[in-house]
Amino acid sequence: MSKPHTGKYSASLDRFAVVVTWMVSVLLLGQAIGSVLLVLLSDTADVSPWALVAIVITAPFVVYMLWLYRIRHYELTADSLMIRRSVRTRTIPLQVIEEVLLPDDKDLKWTLRLFANGGVFGYTGFFTNPKFGRMSWYATRRKQLIMLRLKSGEKVVITPDDMNLAVHIKAGIDSQQTKTSA
Repeated sequence: MSKPHTGKYSASLDRFAVVVTWMVSVLLLGQAIGSVLLVLLSDTADVSPWALVAIVITAPFVVYMLWLYRIRHYELTADSLMIRRSVRTRTIPLQVIEEVLLPDDKDLKWTLRLFANGGVFGYTGFFTNPKFGRMSWYATRRKQLIMLRLKSGEKVVITPDDMNLAVHIKAGIDSQQTKTSA
């Protein structure tokens, strides 16, 4: 039995997520700046000041909230896996993980977003597909996924840069089972 390797595991965005993040950020911030310029430079602009304030505040707020909820890294401890974000870190005790899977592209064919972010600072939220059903994604790319099947039936998808995290999670689970059976 191998010893679990605890520590931080980085989570880099794939090229698609980087492009989508930049495009959405520029479009939303450009909309806010453009709205202000339209009102300031137009003699005939008939825009409510409250509508302008709403646009100017909402666009940067949306980008900021998406940035806050981005996946920063994953952290494995002796007894849990933590999905680190700036707000609302998710902690999954190793004892509730039933299985660690490495799905390939064929397994993920026809994956659809249910209520999810599909590329801005990552891929987070609820996704579904015919093979696995509903999944909670805490991912930064669409390839090299690790799926954790929890005893509750929930499926959690993560995408660390170092895929050896899957081996280390399995070792941590084995270590937890050895402790409870001793």
